[in-house]
Amino acid sequence: MMKAVRAVCLFLGVCLFTQSASAQFQVELPREADLNRLGLTLNWWGQAVIDPQRDTITFLRADEQNVYAQASSGIITAFGGESGTRMWSNLIGRPDRESFPVTTNDEQVLVSIGMSVFALDKASGNLQWEVVSPIHPSAPPQLTDRQLFVGTSDGSIYAYDIRMIDSLARRGMLPQWIQRARQWRFKTPREITSTPVAVGTTVTFASQSGIVYGVSDGNKKLKFQFESDGKIETQLGATGDAIFVADTNARLYCINTVTGAINWMFSSGAPINQQPIAIGSQVFVIPQRAGMSALSVVGGFEKWRQPEAVEFIAASESRIYAKDGEGRLLVMDRENGAIVGILNLRRYSLSISNERTDRIILATPSGTVVSIREISSDYPVYHLYPERRPLLPMMAPEEDAPPADTSVEPAAGNL
Repeated sequence: MMKAVRAVCLFLGVCLFTQSASAQFQVELPREADLNRLGLTLNWWGQAVIDPQRDTITFLRADEQNVYAQASSGIITAFGGESGTRMWSNLIGRPDRESFPVTTNDEQVLVSIGMSVFALDKASGNLQWEVVSPIHPSAPPQLTDRQLFVGTSDGSIYAYDIRMIDSLARRGMLPQWIQRARQWRFKTPREITSTPVAVGTTVTFASQSGIVYGVSDGNKKLKFQFESDGKIETQLGATGDAIFVADTNARLYCINTVTGAINWMFSSGAPINQQPIAIGSQVFVIPQRAGMSALSVVGGFEKWRQPEAVEFIAASESRIYAKDGEGRLLVMDRENGAIVGILNLRRYSLSISNERTDRIILATPSGTVVSIREISSDYPVYHLYPERRPLLPMMAPEEDAPPADTSVEPAAGNL
Protein backbone atom coordinates (compact mmCIF):
# COMPACT_ATOMS: atom_id res chain seq x y z
CA MET A 1 0.00 0.00 0.00
CA MET A 2 2.78 2.43 0.96
CA LYS A 3 4.63 1.65 -2.27
CA ALA A 4 1.50 2.51 -4.24
CA VAL A 5 1.10 5.82 -2.40
CA ARG A 6 4.74 6.65 -3.02
CA ALA A 7 4.35 5.80 -6.71
CA VAL A 8 1.33 8.09 -7.00
CA CYS A 9 3.20 10.89 -5.23
CA LEU A 10 6.18 10.41 -7.52
CA PHE A 11 3.93 10.47 -10.59
CA LEU A 12 2.24 13.66 -9.44
CA GLY A 13 5.62 15.21 -8.73
CA VAL A 14 6.87 14.34 -12.20
CA CYS A 15 3.70 15.78 -13.74
CA LEU A 16 4.10 18.97 -11.73
CA PHE A 17 7.72 19.32 -12.80
CA THR A 18 6.84 18.62 -16.43
CA GLN A 19 4.07 21.21 -16.41
CA SER A 20 6.40 23.73 -14.80
CA ALA A 21 9.13 23.06 -17.32
CA SER A 22 6.78 23.46 -20.28
CA ALA A 23 5.35 26.67 -18.84
CA GLN A 24 8.72 28.36 -19.05
CA PHE A 25 8.49 28.55 -22.85
CA GLN A 26 5.20 30.45 -22.72
CA VAL A 27 6.95 33.67 -21.65
CA GLU A 28 9.34 35.50 -23.92
CA LEU A 29 12.68 36.24 -22.30
CA PRO A 30 14.13 39.76 -22.52
CA ARG A 31 15.92 40.18 -25.84
CA GLU A 32 19.67 40.46 -25.47
CA ALA A 33 19.83 43.16 -28.15
CA ASP A 34 17.34 45.32 -26.24
CA LEU A 35 19.29 44.83 -23.02
CA ASN A 36 22.66 45.54 -24.66
CA ARG A 37 21.34 48.80 -26.07
CA LEU A 38 21.03 50.00 -22.45
CA GLY A 39 24.30 48.49 -21.28
CA LEU A 40 22.58 45.46 -19.72
CA THR A 41 22.75 41.70 -20.21
CA LEU A 42 20.73 38.69 -19.10
CA ASN A 43 22.63 37.20 -16.16
CA TRP A 44 20.43 34.07 -15.97
CA TRP A 45 16.86 32.86 -16.06
CA GLY A 46 15.06 30.00 -14.36
CA GLN A 47 11.66 28.46 -13.73
CA ALA A 48 10.17 28.16 -10.25
CA VAL A 49 8.33 24.95 -9.37
CA ILE A 50 4.59 25.65 -9.47
CA ASP A 51 1.35 24.09 -10.66
CA PRO A 52 0.58 26.32 -13.67
CA GLN A 53 -3.11 25.37 -13.56
CA ARG A 54 -3.73 26.92 -10.13
CA ASP A 55 -0.52 28.42 -8.77
CA THR A 56 1.08 31.87 -9.01
CA ILE A 57 4.18 33.47 -7.56
CA THR A 58 3.24 35.69 -4.61
CA PHE A 59 6.63 36.83 -3.29
CA LEU A 60 10.09 37.29 -4.77
CA ARG A 61 13.05 37.86 -2.44
CA ALA A 62 16.85 37.74 -2.61
CA ASP A 63 19.92 37.98 -0.41
CA GLU A 64 23.60 37.96 -1.33
CA GLN A 65 23.61 34.22 -2.09
CA ASN A 66 20.19 33.17 -3.38
CA VAL A 67 16.93 34.24 -5.01
CA TYR A 68 13.67 32.86 -3.57
CA ALA A 69 10.32 32.54 -5.38
CA GLN A 70 7.31 31.77 -3.17
CA ALA A 71 4.20 30.28 -4.78
CA SER A 72 0.64 30.66 -3.52
CA SER A 73 0.57 26.92 -2.80
CA GLY A 74 3.43 27.26 -0.30
CA ILE A 75 6.22 25.94 -2.55
CA ILE A 76 9.50 27.85 -2.18
CA THR A 77 12.06 27.61 -5.00
CA ALA A 78 15.64 28.76 -4.41
CA PHE A 79 18.02 29.79 -7.21
CA GLY A 80 21.73 30.50 -6.97
CA GLY A 81 22.08 34.26 -6.96
CA GLU A 82 24.78 34.37 -9.65
CA SER A 83 24.49 31.00 -11.38
CA GLY A 84 20.69 30.82 -11.58
CA THR A 85 20.90 27.11 -10.74
CA ARG A 86 17.69 25.81 -9.22
CA MET A 87 19.11 24.69 -5.88
CA TRP A 88 15.98 23.29 -4.26
CA SER A 89 12.21 23.54 -3.98
CA ASN A 90 10.10 22.57 -1.01
CA LEU A 91 6.44 22.70 -0.01
CA ILE A 92 6.37 24.25 3.46
CA GLY A 93 3.41 23.84 5.83
CA ARG A 94 -0.11 23.12 4.69
CA PRO A 95 -0.80 24.02 1.04
CA ASP A 96 -2.44 27.33 0.15
CA ARG A 97 -1.97 28.98 3.55
CA GLU A 98 -1.25 32.70 3.69
CA SER A 99 2.38 33.48 4.43
CA PHE A 100 4.90 36.29 4.70
CA PRO A 101 7.96 36.74 2.49
CA VAL A 102 11.04 34.75 3.52
CA THR A 103 13.85 36.26 5.58
CA THR A 104 17.35 34.81 5.83
CA ASN A 105 20.65 34.81 7.65
CA ASP A 106 23.93 33.24 6.51
CA GLU A 107 22.73 29.65 7.01
CA GLN A 108 18.93 29.56 7.23
CA VAL A 109 15.78 30.60 5.39
CA LEU A 110 12.84 31.62 7.57
CA VAL A 111 9.18 31.73 6.53
CA SER A 112 6.07 32.44 8.61
CA ILE A 113 2.95 30.51 7.55
CA GLY A 114 -0.19 30.67 9.65
CA MET A 115 0.82 30.40 13.32
CA SER A 116 4.11 28.66 12.54
CA VAL A 117 7.61 29.88 11.74
CA PHE A 118 9.68 27.39 9.72
CA ALA A 119 13.47 27.35 9.34
CA LEU A 120 15.06 25.70 6.29
CA ASP A 121 18.66 24.90 5.54
CA LYS A 122 19.78 27.55 3.07
CA ALA A 123 21.85 25.18 0.95
CA SER A 124 19.48 22.20 0.73
CA GLY A 125 16.01 23.50 1.61
CA ASN A 126 15.59 20.77 4.24
CA LEU A 127 13.28 21.64 7.13
CA GLN A 128 15.30 22.20 10.32
CA TRP A 129 12.64 23.21 12.80
CA GLU A 130 9.15 24.63 13.32
CA VAL A 131 8.20 27.13 16.00
CA VAL A 132 4.53 27.82 16.81
CA SER A 133 3.91 31.44 17.81
CA PRO A 134 1.64 32.07 20.85
CA ILE A 135 -0.17 34.79 18.85
CA HIS A 136 -0.64 35.11 15.10
CA PRO A 137 2.42 36.78 13.49
CA SER A 138 1.69 40.15 11.90
CA ALA A 139 4.98 40.79 10.07
CA PRO A 140 7.85 38.75 8.64
CA PRO A 141 10.11 37.47 11.45
CA GLN A 142 13.74 38.48 11.86
CA LEU A 143 16.59 35.98 12.16
CA THR A 144 20.09 36.88 13.34
CA ASP A 145 22.95 34.51 14.09
CA ARG A 146 21.85 34.37 17.73
CA GLN A 147 18.16 35.21 17.98
CA LEU A 148 14.73 34.89 16.40
CA PHE A 149 12.30 37.81 16.71
CA VAL A 150 8.57 37.42 15.97
CA GLY A 151 6.11 40.33 15.93
CA THR A 152 2.44 39.50 16.51
CA SER A 153 -1.04 40.91 15.98
CA ASP A 154 -1.54 41.71 19.69
CA GLY A 155 1.44 44.07 19.70
CA SER A 156 4.01 41.68 21.15
CA ILE A 157 7.60 40.99 20.13
CA TYR A 158 8.92 37.56 21.15
CA ALA A 159 12.66 36.85 21.30
CA TYR A 160 14.01 33.28 21.10
CA ASP A 161 17.49 31.83 21.52
CA ILE A 162 18.55 30.21 18.22
CA ARG A 163 21.01 27.80 19.83
CA MET A 164 18.34 26.53 22.21
CA ILE A 165 15.88 26.13 19.33
CA ASP A 166 18.46 24.08 17.41
CA SER A 167 19.12 21.96 20.50
CA LEU A 168 15.41 21.31 21.06
CA ALA A 169 14.97 20.41 17.38
CA ARG A 170 17.81 17.86 17.50
CA ARG A 171 16.14 16.20 20.49
CA GLY A 172 12.70 16.14 18.84
CA MET A 173 11.22 18.55 21.40
CA LEU A 174 9.72 21.07 18.99
CA PRO A 175 7.29 22.68 18.73
CA GLN A 176 5.94 21.49 22.12
CA TRP A 177 8.85 22.77 24.24
CA ILE A 178 9.51 26.07 22.49
CA GLN A 179 8.88 27.91 25.77
CA ARG A 180 12.36 26.83 26.89
CA ALA A 181 13.92 28.85 24.09
CA ARG A 182 11.92 32.03 24.71
CA GLN A 183 14.09 34.81 26.13
CA TRP A 184 11.59 37.62 26.53
CA ARG A 185 8.37 39.28 25.39
CA PHE A 186 7.89 43.01 24.85
CA LYS A 187 4.30 44.27 24.69
CA THR A 188 3.04 47.32 22.78
CA PRO A 189 -0.56 48.63 22.55
CA ARG A 190 -1.11 47.88 18.85
CA GLU A 191 -0.20 45.35 16.14
CA ILE A 192 3.45 45.08 15.09
CA THR A 193 3.70 46.28 11.49
CA SER A 194 7.39 45.94 10.64
CA THR A 195 10.02 43.23 10.65
CA PRO A 196 12.31 43.89 13.65
CA VAL A 197 15.63 45.46 12.65
CA ALA A 198 18.62 44.21 14.67
CA VAL A 199 21.65 46.54 14.74
CA GLY A 200 24.35 45.85 17.31
CA THR A 201 22.57 45.11 20.59
CA THR A 202 19.44 47.08 19.68
CA VAL A 203 16.25 45.66 18.17
CA THR A 204 13.99 48.27 16.57
CA PHE A 205 10.38 47.74 15.48
CA ALA A 206 7.20 49.71 14.83
CA SER A 207 3.59 49.30 15.86
CA GLN A 208 0.45 50.34 14.00
CA SER A 209 -0.12 53.17 16.48
CA GLY A 210 2.85 55.02 14.99
CA ILE A 211 5.36 54.32 17.74
CA VAL A 212 8.89 53.03 17.11
CA TYR A 213 10.61 51.10 19.90
CA GLY A 214 14.29 50.34 20.38
CA VAL A 215 15.01 47.67 22.99
CA SER A 216 18.03 45.71 24.16
CA ASP A 217 18.25 42.32 22.45
CA GLY A 218 19.45 40.71 25.68
CA ASN A 219 16.87 41.85 28.24
CA LYS A 220 14.22 43.91 26.32
CA LYS A 221 15.19 47.06 28.23
CA LEU A 222 13.72 50.07 26.46
CA LYS A 223 16.52 52.16 24.93
CA PHE A 224 14.38 54.68 23.10
CA GLN A 225 10.82 55.33 21.97
CA PHE A 226 9.71 57.56 19.11
CA GLU A 227 6.14 58.58 18.30
CA SER A 228 5.25 59.75 14.79
CA ASP A 229 2.24 61.86 13.83
CA GLY A 230 0.60 59.09 11.79
CA LYS A 231 0.33 55.33 11.48
CA ILE A 232 3.29 53.20 10.42
CA GLU A 233 2.25 50.63 7.81
CA THR A 234 5.50 50.01 5.92
CA GLN A 235 8.73 48.18 6.67
CA LEU A 236 11.58 50.12 8.25
CA GLY A 237 14.57 51.01 6.11
CA ALA A 238 18.07 50.72 7.57
CA THR A 239 21.72 51.47 6.92
CA GLY A 240 24.51 51.41 9.49
CA ASP A 241 23.14 52.77 12.78
CA ALA A 242 20.28 54.68 11.11
CA ILE A 243 16.71 53.54 10.49
CA PHE A 244 14.13 55.21 8.24
CA VAL A 245 10.51 55.42 9.37
CA ALA A 246 7.70 56.37 6.97
CA ASP A 247 4.25 57.25 8.28
CA THR A 248 0.83 57.86 6.74
CA ASN A 249 1.15 61.62 7.33
CA ALA A 250 3.67 61.91 4.49
CA ARG A 251 6.75 62.14 6.69
CA LEU A 252 10.01 60.22 6.64
CA TYR A 253 12.16 60.17 9.77
CA CYS A 254 15.80 59.16 10.11
CA ILE A 255 16.49 57.87 13.63
CA ASN A 256 19.80 56.95 15.26
CA THR A 257 19.41 53.42 16.69
CA VAL A 258 22.12 54.02 19.31
CA THR A 259 20.73 57.19 20.87
CA GLY A 260 17.16 57.29 19.57
CA ALA A 261 17.75 60.85 18.35
CA ILE A 262 16.00 62.13 15.22
CA ASN A 263 18.71 62.89 12.68
CA TRP A 264 16.29 64.59 10.30
CA MET A 265 12.70 64.65 9.00
CA PHE A 266 11.53 64.90 5.38
CA SER A 267 8.00 65.93 4.37
CA SER A 268 7.03 64.24 1.11
CA GLY A 269 3.62 65.82 0.56
CA ALA A 270 1.92 62.42 0.10
CA PRO A 271 1.59 59.20 2.13
CA ILE A 272 4.53 56.80 1.87
CA ASN A 273 3.49 53.14 1.58
CA GLN A 274 6.73 51.61 0.30
CA GLN A 275 9.80 50.77 2.35
CA PRO A 276 12.53 53.44 2.14
CA ILE A 277 15.64 51.96 0.48
CA ALA A 278 19.09 53.19 1.53
CA ILE A 279 21.96 52.64 -0.92
CA GLY A 280 25.28 54.25 -0.07
CA SER A 281 24.85 57.98 0.60
CA GLN A 282 21.27 58.07 -0.74
CA VAL A 283 17.90 56.91 0.55
CA PHE A 284 15.10 56.46 -1.99
CA VAL A 285 11.51 57.18 -1.01
CA ILE A 286 8.38 56.81 -3.15
CA PRO A 287 5.28 58.71 -1.95
CA GLN A 288 1.91 57.89 -3.50
CA ARG A 289 1.51 59.44 -6.97
CA ALA A 290 4.53 61.66 -6.39
CA GLY A 291 7.35 59.73 -8.06
CA MET A 292 10.69 58.81 -6.50
CA SER A 293 12.83 61.16 -4.43
CA ALA A 294 16.53 60.63 -3.70
CA LEU A 295 17.50 62.03 -0.30
CA SER A 296 20.83 62.46 1.40
CA VAL A 297 21.31 59.87 4.16
CA VAL A 298 23.27 62.39 6.22
CA GLY A 299 21.11 65.50 6.00
CA GLY A 300 17.80 64.38 4.51
CA PHE A 301 17.76 67.03 1.78
CA GLU A 302 16.25 66.11 -1.58
CA LYS A 303 18.86 65.62 -4.31
CA TRP A 304 16.38 64.96 -7.09
CA ARG A 305 12.87 63.74 -7.86
CA GLN A 306 11.75 61.60 -10.79
CA PRO A 307 7.93 61.76 -11.20
CA GLU A 308 7.75 58.74 -13.55
CA ALA A 309 9.29 56.23 -11.10
CA VAL A 310 6.83 54.38 -8.85
CA GLU A 311 8.89 51.41 -7.59
CA PHE A 312 12.58 51.01 -6.73
CA ILE A 313 14.20 47.95 -8.36
CA ALA A 314 18.00 48.16 -8.03
CA ALA A 315 21.00 50.50 -8.00
CA SER A 316 24.54 50.44 -9.33
CA GLU A 317 27.29 53.00 -8.84
CA SER A 318 25.98 55.22 -11.63
CA ARG A 319 22.39 54.11 -12.27
CA ILE A 320 19.04 53.61 -10.59
CA TYR A 321 16.54 51.06 -11.94
CA ALA A 322 12.84 51.54 -11.27
CA LYS A 323 9.40 50.77 -12.67
CA ASP A 324 6.99 53.33 -14.02
CA GLY A 325 3.21 53.29 -13.73
CA GLU A 326 2.91 51.06 -16.80
CA GLY A 327 5.30 48.42 -15.46
CA ARG A 328 8.20 49.36 -17.74
CA LEU A 329 11.78 49.30 -16.48
CA LEU A 330 13.29 52.77 -16.20
CA VAL A 331 17.06 53.28 -16.42
CA MET A 332 17.95 56.47 -14.54
CA ASP A 333 21.09 58.49 -13.92
CA ARG A 334 21.90 58.15 -10.23
CA GLU A 335 23.38 61.65 -10.07
CA ASN A 336 20.29 63.58 -11.21
CA GLY A 337 17.44 61.06 -11.67
CA ALA A 338 17.16 61.66 -15.43
CA ILE A 339 15.71 58.78 -17.47
CA VAL A 340 18.35 57.50 -19.90
CA GLY A 341 16.47 54.44 -21.16
CA ILE A 342 13.20 52.49 -20.98
CA LEU A 343 12.71 48.75 -21.38
CA ASN A 344 9.32 47.10 -21.87
CA LEU A 345 9.22 44.27 -19.33
CA ARG A 346 5.54 44.53 -18.34
CA ARG A 347 5.08 40.76 -18.36
CA TYR A 348 7.59 40.54 -15.49
CA SER A 349 5.18 42.07 -13.00
CA LEU A 350 6.93 40.77 -9.86
CA SER A 351 10.16 42.40 -8.74
CA ILE A 352 12.54 42.80 -5.84
CA SER A 353 13.39 46.17 -4.33
CA ASN A 354 16.98 45.03 -4.13
CA GLU A 355 18.79 46.76 -1.27
CA ARG A 356 21.34 43.91 -1.09
CA THR A 357 23.08 43.93 -4.51
CA ASP A 358 23.03 45.65 -7.90
CA ARG A 359 21.18 42.78 -9.62
CA ILE A 360 17.78 43.39 -11.27
CA ILE A 361 15.54 40.47 -10.26
CA LEU A 362 12.14 40.10 -11.97
CA ALA A 363 9.56 37.33 -12.35
CA THR A 364 6.28 36.52 -14.05
CA PRO A 365 3.27 35.26 -12.06
CA SER A 366 3.79 31.89 -13.79
CA GLY A 367 7.25 31.51 -12.25
CA THR A 368 9.80 32.58 -14.86
CA VAL A 369 12.57 34.39 -12.98
CA VAL A 370 15.25 36.53 -14.63
CA SER A 371 18.38 38.20 -13.30
CA ILE A 372 19.69 41.16 -15.28
CA ARG A 373 22.97 42.99 -14.69
CA GLU A 374 25.08 45.69 -16.23
CA ILE A 375 27.48 44.31 -18.84
CA SER A 376 30.51 45.58 -16.92
CA SER A 377 29.32 44.13 -13.58
CA ASP A 378 30.78 40.62 -13.68
CA TYR A 379 30.63 40.43 -9.89
CA PRO A 380 27.73 41.80 -7.83
CA VAL A 381 28.08 44.94 -5.74
CA TYR A 382 27.08 44.31 -2.11
CA HIS A 383 25.16 47.32 -0.79
CA LEU A 384 23.73 46.43 2.62
CA TYR A 385 26.50 44.13 3.86
CA PRO A 386 29.67 44.91 1.86
CA GLU A 387 31.74 42.80 4.27
CA ARG A 388 29.98 39.67 2.97
CA ARG A 389 31.43 40.02 -0.51
CA PRO A 390 33.83 37.11 -1.20
CA LEU A 391 37.39 37.72 -2.27
CA LEU A 392 37.50 38.29 -6.00
CA PRO A 393 39.67 35.99 -8.12
CA MET A 394 43.05 37.45 -9.01
CA MET A 395 44.96 36.83 -12.19
CA ALA A 396 48.26 35.13 -11.39
CA PRO A 397 50.84 33.35 -13.55
CA GLU A 398 50.75 29.59 -13.59
CA GLU A 399 53.21 27.97 -11.19
CA ASP A 400 54.85 25.85 -13.89
CA ALA A 401 55.09 28.65 -16.46
CA PRO A 402 58.70 29.18 -17.66
CA PRO A 403 60.31 32.50 -16.78
CA ALA A 404 59.90 35.21 -19.37
CA ASP A 405 62.82 35.72 -21.76
CA THR A 406 64.13 39.21 -21.03
CA SER A 407 67.00 39.10 -23.53
CA VAL A 408 66.82 41.56 -26.42
CA GLU A 409 67.23 40.29 -29.97
CA PRO A 410 69.68 42.44 -31.98
CA ALA A 411 68.23 44.44 -34.80
CA ALA A 412 68.96 43.21 -38.32
CA GLY A 413 71.05 46.27 -39.09
CA ASN A 414 73.45 45.43 -36.23
CA LEU A 415 74.34 41.92 -37.39
